[in-house]
Amino acid sequence: MVSKASFSLVNYTIPSFSFLQLKKDMASISVSFDPSGKYYQKEGRFDLKIIFSAFYDKEGSVDEKESLINVAIEGVFMFSEPLKFTDLPTYFYQNSIAIIFPYIRAFVTSLTAIANVNPFILPTMNLMALEEPLRTHTKCID
Repeated sequence: MVSKASFSLVNYTIPSFSFLQLKKDMASISVSFDPSGKYYQKEGRFDLKIIFSAFYDKEGSVDEKESLINVAIEGVFMFSEPLKFTDLPTYFYQNSIAIIFPYIRAFVTSLTAIANVNPFILPTMNLMALEEPLRTHTKCID
């Protein structure tokens, strides 16, 4: 018997993005993810925000990086019933990121392909390391 999931993705939006054409070999590009969240305890709603950035080192500089792609994505998740903030399941943090990542990946690929440049295709990635930063950067809203 299949049981109903305790939470689901209701909606997502991409409220902002920026893009500069590639100037260098794609092998020199680094990426970062900055996750944060707000949990609305009374509603059982979790708003996830991830800022994805792709960048490369500016020539001649060790510390300075030049931004290539920035995408902010916001996903709204609803729990089947409201939970206390402290009772959010551990797997939620990992799974919410894994659920939203394909939308980031598709958007970045589409954006760069439509710009008629060499498409920037994010590989599939293990983002389990983002669980702790998301947990740390999540606020509870009563």
